[in-house]
Amino acid sequence: MFPARFEVNRHCPQDKRTYEGELLFPEIWDEESLRRVELGLEGLSKGEAGLSSYAAAAQLQQAPVPRGGGVIRREDWKVWPESPPQAADVKRDRDGRFLVELPPVSFVLVSCDTAYSEKDSADFSAVVVLGVWSRRREEVTRASPWYSTRWGAPDLEEEARRLEDAEEQARAILMEGFVTRAPLNDLTPGRDGKPRGLCQRLIDVCRRRKADRLVLENANRAQDTMREIQRQIGHNQIMMELFEPSEHGSKLNRMMSCQSLFANGLVYSPANLVRTPDGGVELTEFKWVEEIVAQCQRCPRGKQDLADAMSMGLIWLRKFNMLQLQPEFIQAELDRRAWKPPKFDAAKAYGLA
Repeated sequence: MFPARFEVNRHCPQDKRTYEGELLFPEIWDEESLRRVELGLEGLSKGEAGLSSYAAAAQLQQAPVPRGGGVIRREDWKVWPESPPQAADVKRDRDGRFLVELPPVSFVLVSCDTAYSEKDSADFSAVVVLGVWSRRREEVTRASPWYSTRWGAPDLEEEARRLEDAEEQARAILMEGFVTRAPLNDLTPGRDGKPRGLCQRLIDVCRRRKADRLVLENANRAQDTMREIQRQIGHNQIMMELFEPSEHGSKLNRMMSCQSLFANGLVYSPANLVRTPDGGVELTEFKWVEEIVAQCQRCPRGKQDLADAMSMGLIWLRKFNMLQLQPEFIQAELDRRAWKPPKFDAAKAYGLA
């Protein structure tokens, strides 16, 4: 694999280039010529259609997505913990491996996209677990001029700069995710010793993560899965509901609607903690996290089972106001702190109360 521009994190051992973006054949394809192809100008000058960013990435970089990502860029994901902790502060399991301690979540959502069957030719059933947690950010002060523009709407950017470290804004963190080709019910233990059935795995995830809500995309076997879970454990143990994908457009539209949450730095993924030779701790990426990030990055290309479950969960949290963008959060804090006149009590005013 020899892409036109060298990529440090994605290259074969035979590629002797060293720095990011280094050209493959500068004598044949110099910077100006390559940019014309990347921007689609080469085709337009010949009276042909210009290459899209996806087509240019596939033809030049041998990748299905543009560099930096398609809809959701890899760089837009926040990592937890945000900095490598000290080795003495990290918990370990019986084998001495580091354990990732997630932030304390206040709401746990399990998002599931079911498949038609467990055949090898069928799609996977994808499950993603999202936790809502709050991270301290700046609080709106009443120091003059806290109202910003006197007679107009407040300048949200100015208010954001005037905040103090006191208020908490809700964020989402990826807690777990997997895909499976499983029958609806199967008590046969798998490699991990747990039943293979889709219903059994969902029940296990919800109980283990203490899920507050299970959301299933209303397609394929969603209704059968919901009825079967209700039959096995009752109606009140796990709150379940169906998600209507047709109300939010295509898979690409659903992922596009989540882009602002990533751009605002509100979506986190857990990092794998690895011991370094000098006794420190290094942040790496779990394989299952890497697969979810890759699917969101290359949307709408390739397999999208985990990406669909991810976008469905974020849309549900956004719909019920559990996640707010920064301007919405600042405006809500301003409204909450603004002085409001007391309500007029007519009975009290006439001495009847």
